[in-house]
Amino acid sequence: MFGKIFDKIQDIVNTFTGIMLFLMVIIVFMQVIMRYILGHSLSWSEELTRYMFVWLIYFGVNFGIKSNSQIKIDVVELMLKGNAVKSLKIFQHIVSLVAIVAATVGSFTLIKNGFGAISPSLHLPMWTIYIVFPIGFVMDFIEVMRRIYHELTDNGEEAQA
Repeated sequence: MFGKIFDKIQDIVNTFTGIMLFLMVIIVFMQVIMRYILGHSLSWSEELTRYMFVWLIYFGVNFGIKSNSQIKIDVVELMLKGNAVKSLKIFQHIVSLVAIVAATVGSFTLIKNGFGAISPSLHLPMWTIYIVFPIGFVMDFIEVMRRIYHELTDNGEEAQA
């Protein structure tokens, strides 16, 4: 039940991410036209696309975890067989969980410290930008826990969420 709900949330986030990527391309294209053809710059475009890029990264990490397409060095994994591969993957996921928890704690500190800050061009409260960190990390934590569950229950098959 929870897995299906989380899959729907991930689908919504992935759609949102795709829309943001499309909008980023449009905004950067407008900025290029404005600057080099019309001779005027859009003061807000660079800041907005930077923030959108940060959101893309933190939501994209979750997509990478789910699709098992994150960058990794798999030399040791290729040398192992059977339960040793499963144990290695579970160990890797546990290390990821530790890093995610540490980053989540740090992200709340960042939000707390930047709560009163305002962005220079858009005049947005910075917490609205920083909120993506804990959201992304919580989604990553859930997906890594799902990967561990699949490793433990799939009898050596590749875990697919």
